[in-house]
Amino acid sequence: MGDIEKYSNSLPDDVNEIDVSNKNLDYLPDLSRFKKLSKLYCDRNKLRSLPVLPEKLENLYCECNNLTSLSILPENLIVLGCSSNNLRSLPILPENLKELYCDYNKLSSLPDLPKNLKMLICYDNKLISLPVLPENLTRLYCYNNKLTSLPVLPKNLKELYCGYNKLSSLPILPKKLERLDCDHNNLTSLPVLPKNLKSLYCFNNE
Repeated sequence: MGDIEKYSNSLPDDVNEIDVSNKNLDYLPDLSRFKKLSKLYCDRNKLRSLPVLPEKLENLYCECNNLTSLSILPENLIVLGCSSNNLRSLPILPENLKELYCDYNKLSSLPDLPKNLKMLICYDNKLISLPVLPENLTRLYCYNNKLTSLPVLPKNLKELYCGYNKLSSLPILPKKLERLDCDHNNLTSLPVLPKNLKSLYCFNNE
């Protein structure tokens, strides 16, 4: 990208999308004048922090950086992709958030999850527990953490990948569940399997 300031200054105030992915950037300039910005792609850079984000931002993709924390997230945010950083915690999540990708970080816990969340991708962290799962959640990928138990699973859940943890049991499985991967845990038995189940992986348990 070379001069990120020059690029930013060249953009109109009403720009809807900014993509500065994979530009070797170590910072982002002030974005406050972009009142209509809804999508920001700044993944695969060297960012250690993000500027204040525009209020109408709906999609934020900041994967593969050196972020240690995130600032306050816009209320309109629908998708947050912050995988492969050095995050130890997440800020309060917006109520409108539907997809959260926070895998490959150093998270030991998650904040309260929004009721509209449909996808939670949080594998490869240091999570010892999960918060209450929203009823709208359809996909939960929480493998390779330090979980000893799972919360009540939402009735709409279709995919559960919880392998490589320390689970000794699983909660009641929802009827809509189609895919279950619980490899490499401490399970001695499984709950009743739903009729909709299409794939099951439960190898290497005790």
